[in-house]
Amino acid sequence: MNIRTMLPKDKFDVESVEKLAKRSNDELRDILPEIMEWLQDGN
Repeated sequence: MNIRTMLPKDKFDVESVEKLAKRSNDELRDILPEIMEWLQDGN
């Protein structure tokens, strides 16, 4: 499975967040920039 498909679709996508939380740091390393961008405050 492509780990990028696990990125949350919106702020209510708890299922995707739970899946990402189960992944190792090595698996998340490739999508870390996208995760950081996704976490930015839009205000």
